[in-house]
Amino acid sequence: MSDTVRALGAVPVPMIYGEVYSGLQTGKVDGAENNWPSYESAGHYEVAKYFTVDEHSRVPEVQIASTYTWNKLPEEYRRSSGNVPRSQHGMKEASGKRESLYPDSA
Repeated sequence: MSDTVRALGAVPVPMIYGEVYSGLQTGKVDGAENNWPSYESAGHYEVAKYFTVDEHSRVPEVQIASTYTWNKLPEEYRRSSGNVPRSQHGMKEASGKRESLYPDSA
């Protein structure tokens, strides 16, 4: 990832993930390489006003299964998979309609 950051014209600053919030807050770093779920769940949006979607990496962050496959899973797996809050992936359900939690990003 450091090479990608350099190629984009920035200077990479390796940092423990748990220190990114305070690094952004204090100005030790002026940006972070992150994804939507982490940006939201770690509260980075509180100290980093902007989020650039450049798709420099693509990590699967969704679970998709047919009803047939889902029903074949042991109950404990179905239960644990269903416990991921919708806010983790930047979406919510409202009146049967999916809406972005970040309407300005559409």
